[in-house]
This record gives sequence, C-alpha cells and structure tokens, in this order.
Amino acid sequence: MSKERKAIGALDAVLNNPLEDVQSLEGVRVHHVGQGDASSVLGAGKQPVFHIDYGGRQSNPFKPKSQSVASIDSNLHVSPGRTLMLSHWDEDHWYSAQVGTKVLANAYWLTPRQVTSPRAVARSTKVETIRCIPEWLVGMTVKFEAANGDAVWFEKLKSFVPGAIAEDCNETGVAFSITREATKDVILMPGDAPYDRVPHYRHLRDQGYRLRGLMAFHHGAPTHWEPSTDQLLNQWPRAMGGQTVVFSYGAPNSYTHPYRGRYEMLLPRSDIIDMPAQPNGYYDILF
Repeated sequence: MSKERKAIGALDAVLNNPLEDVQSLEGVRVHHVGQGDASSVLGAGKQPVFHIDYGGRQSNPFKPKSQSVASIDSNLHVSPGRTLMLSHWDEDHWYSAQVGTKVLANAYWLTPRQVTSPRAVARSTKVETIRCIPEWLVGMTVKFEAANGDAVWFEKLKSFVPGAIAEDCNETGVAFSITREATKDVILMPGDAPYDRVPHYRHLRDQGYRLRGLMAFHHGAPTHWEPSTDQLLNQWPRAMGGQTVVFSYGAPNSYTHPYRGRYEMLLPRSDIIDMPAQPNGYYDILF
C-alpha cells in the first residue's frame, strides 16, 4: 500500500438507535489503554452498552505481545452487535483493535469518513461490520436515546479551517456527550477536539444541563485553547454530584501530555483522575 494518505472506503450508514434495548444510562467507563482513548457507556448494572474509541499506543498495558489479543478481548470486551464509534482515525484511537481481536467481528463500527494513514485504512478493511457517518450529517447532532430519555449525543465536526486542502483528523472528528435526563447531568467526551468547537456542547449548557464529568481533550494537550474554550467551561454549572476530569494518556509518552493547569484553574473543585494510576485499569464516571 502507498504511503500516501487515503480515505476510509466503507459504505455510509443507515442510522438506527443502538440504545433501543437499553432502559437507562449510569455513566461512562474510561479504560486505561496507554496513549489514547477507549471508553464504554454504561447501562443498568454498569454493563457496557455503547463504545467510543478503541485505542492506546505508547505505554499500552496489554502486554506481552504474545498475550495481547486475549488481554484486549478481556479488558475491552464488546458484546456482539454493540456499536463502537470512533472519534477519528488517528492510531491512538483504534490501535487496540489488533488483528485477531473479537471487536473486529463483534462490534458494529460507526466511524467518520476521513483522509487518514494507510495503516488506518488497512485496519478498517479488517472490520466485518463497518459503516461511515453520512457526509450530510456533518455539523448536525444525532441523539441516541435509552427508554427513560438518557442519551448518547454525537456530532460530526466541520473542519476548523474551511477549505483546508490537507485534512486533519483531529479537526474533522466526532465529539460525544452522555446525558442523564432525570438530573440534567452531562459527561463530555470530545475526542481530540476543543470543547468550544462542538456546537451541541453550548446547546446542552444553555438547556440547563450541569457538568458532571469530562474527558480532557487530546489527552490533556495544551493546544487549541482559546478564550471561548475557557468561557464555555468556566460558565458551565456544576452537577450536584460534583465534577470529574479524566486524563487518558500514556506514562510515559513523547508528547508531554497531560497539561493540567487550565483544568485546575477553570474547574478548581473537580476530582482529577489520571488513567495510568488506576489500579483496576479503568475509571467510572457515574451519574
């Protein structure tokens, strides 16, 4: 395969509600995968019912390599037919989907159509059920609801720089939020996108949702911060159960992630969770 960047070639999806058999949502489980993201949305009894990213690169804990497939299947289990969405096609957001892992056959993959690396394109061809978010949904918000109104929201972002020739997956990815309807609490999962670049985050804040937790975007990198980023977080009402900020990164990593200063300044009473330090290999942000 050429080293030139290529486009993901999967067919467009016909969107169905992957939470139609789910009664309620209890929160989000963030898995320690090293440098990268992998999370599960939890239903009743903390059972994973929806998945976001399947990554991890530097400092990946699933070793030795001879045992990595079995370890990944065990620690990042996805039940047959459950939906896995990628925020974008950078390798640290899909790397744990190694050849031989059950997620390639078990999960229904719903991904952005992006220009990306040959390795990502090659791995996408190994997925038995993969579909792309239709381009007509770019800039729109989709809501997947459980029976009681709890929801997973996602939004395929427009390019930060309209008309840019070279696509940057960080800037054209998918951002997510998880909401509990009874308490109007929200957990933000922006992938690598700054919070203020996600229009539906502002909508949720304006609709009265209170901030329960958030993933630090781009693994806690200090890039892309603007005054509007600070303003969005600083003005967001705090949930009754408190706030949690989760940093998912590799320790060590070559990017000097994470950068905590802005979060500690803007959300000073939040619990700060570093994924490499979690003894169970995961952390649950619960409503």
